[in-house]
Amino acid sequence: MELRHIRYFLEITYDMNMTRAAERLHMSQPPLSRQIRQLEEELGTELFFRNGKQLTLTQAGKFFISKAQQILDSVEETETAMKRIGRSGHCWLNIGFVPSTIYGFLPEFLRHYRMTNPKIEISLTEHISLHQVQALKSGQIDVGFGRLHFDDPDIKQETVLEEALMVVLPKNHPLAKKASVSLRNIEKEPLILYPARPRPNYSDQITSFFYQEGIQPNVIQEVQELQTTLGLVASGVGISIVPKSVQKMRSGDVIYIPINNPKVTSPVIMMYRNKEQSSELLDFLKRIRLLSGISKQRQKLMKN
Repeated sequence: MELRHIRYFLEITYDMNMTRAAERLHMSQPPLSRQIRQLEEELGTELFFRNGKQLTLTQAGKFFISKAQQILDSVEETETAMKRIGRSGHCWLNIGFVPSTIYGFLPEFLRHYRMTNPKIEISLTEHISLHQVQALKSGQIDVGFGRLHFDDPDIKQETVLEEALMVVLPKNHPLAKKASVSLRNIEKEPLILYPARPRPNYSDQITSFFYQEGIQPNVIQEVQELQTTLGLVASGVGISIVPKSVQKMRSGDVIYIPINNPKVTSPVIMMYRNKEQSSELLDFLKRIRLLSGISKQRQKLMKN
């Protein structure tokens, strides 16, 4: 499948007329029809129902139209960025992150970093911790922020923050007025975990805290997205356990309660390749370490 096939397909879907699409593309209709047939053969399915000159999208065509537009948008975005980098001499850093880290220090740091380093372009890509390792090795990202430790000689890992965990409850839950709770307080509560897969993941961290206290967690559902988890909690389906920074997603339907065990935390782990470190990446890592040190000092002061 080539980009021209995608452009031809989208041009036809503009008004579902092959003749007018050919005119806009400055080509005759037969070659355009052949290109679409080639695309359908490669995809293994028809994209259009053909009734004489009248065209309608098949179910596969309806599905493909959104994917095709995403592909073109991504290509155009990449082309624009490459031209901008080429003209300005900008450098590029690709950063991977797990969703729960985007509510903590990372957004504020990146805003400040962009202001003080205008010649470095930042690209953000959501990756679960497990996938970040492969993304680093393949060069898709330069640095990742996850929550799991991995034993891999090609990847360095640094814990930049140990984040306290909180129980999130429906606002009318009997425990909602407590100043804090223990894991035993919630051992019989219906627990919603995320993500469901792949393993290992953050949900394994959560269940391990229960097992360490000799408690069998009452897991009733596993979902893939943090937002889905909070939605289910708000609906009264169950409770969940989330990093403290997630409470920035304020909602009148849920309550966040601290867990009264200082050992129940989840690390924010910075990952990067052992080798091939550019000066820009080294500077980025240095700034993160500085911010991490400030955050840890604040945590000590708050405890004292």
